[in-house]
Amino acid sequence: IASHDNTLFFISYSRATDQVAARALHQALISLGVAENQIWFDTETLEPGDKYTRGILDGIRNSRYFLPLVSRAATERERAFVFREWSEATEQDREMNRPYLVPLVVDAGAVTRACHASRGGTAQAGDPRRAGDHR
Repeated sequence: IASHDNTLFFISYSRATDQVAARALHQALISLGVAENQIWFDTETLEPGDKYTRGILDGIRNSRYFLPLVSRAATERERAFVFREWSEATEQDREMNRPYLVPLVVDAGAVTRACHASRGGTAQAGDPRRAGDHR
């Protein structure tokens, strides 16, 4: 496995709902001149046999920016590993003295869902599911 010490961007997405958008973001970053080894994107980074959870969490901790793709379909899922990624990044963001968590809204429905969560749901400040918290 390649070292993730120079990772600029960690792309976080729900594989079940947002894989197309995640691949598009990955390609957009490459086309803007970001080197492949500076993007943590699980289909590119994880190798069979890796300890997936540890690899993902290490990728989050070692990245300069965490880019969660927030969509209505993802936020409506009851359970998904992506929520663990978002929690880990939210915890990391609390310790940062610089921008780190950069939510990217995939569709307008995600904003509506996130607004509902921020008014009485379970989303915490800094959580990508919470609209209007763009640190």
